[in-house]
Amino acid sequence: MLIGDAAHAVPPHLGQGAAQAIEDGIVLSQALENAASVEGALLEYEERRYERCKFIVEACVQIGEWETQRSPDEDHVGLTQRAIEKMLAPV
Repeated sequence: MLIGDAAHAVPPHLGQGAAQAIEDGIVLSQALENAASVEGALLEYEERRYERCKFIVEACVQIGEWETQRSPDEDHVGLTQRAIEKMLAPV
């Protein structure tokens, strides 16, 4: 099993590398504490982390692409705001 940057390396555009790794550790420890088995804990961990991590990684990549290849539909402010809202939600 991988967590942190090994599982979802994040470009630096939203400053989320360490933050996501810390969240991974917290969620994994909670899942291990609450589950009846390691397999159950890993499933819970994946369910809780997947969509949030996917969004953060994809947002960072998109912002990086906009910075290197200008696009008429780029919306740095809007995407950053959505990312901040996602990051402020409880893990």
